[in-house]
Amino acid sequence: MAKLKWALWITGGLVLALLAGYLYGWWGASTFEQQRDRALLRLHLSQATALVLDARVSVYTKNFGDASQQLDQAKHYIAGARPLLQRRGSRDQIPNLDQAAKLIEQAQALTREFNQDANSQAEQAVERLRKVYQATPSPEGAS
Repeated sequence: MAKLKWALWITGGLVLALLAGYLYGWWGASTFEQQRDRALLRLHLSQATALVLDARVSVYTKNFGDASQQLDQAKHYIAGARPLLQRRGSRDQIPNLDQAAKLIEQAQALTREFNQDANSQAEQAVERLRKVYQATPSPEGAS
């Protein structure tokens, strides 16, 4: 009977230790997940900004096909950034991100018409993307 009692105490202690370890790991993982999401959001925004800036250079050099491709790639990065912004970023920046996407659409439509005005639309999109980027906390700032 005494051995059974000891076995139950040891089993209960192990279960309690496993549960405590699981909860501690789960609690710590949320911080890392938050940092990862913020880093990914900033990466998507940086990539989209770089592609739009590259598209502006292509428009300036009258390489409209290349500019259209770069703007299309930028739209994919913005689409990837939107759910991250909703989940971990500043939700008040979603209208800026949506406006940047619209401006990129307009710039891409202008590149299909071989119109140099695509450059100004792309410039406005870059300004919006930079606002969103600046409002996004750095991954180290996650608490």
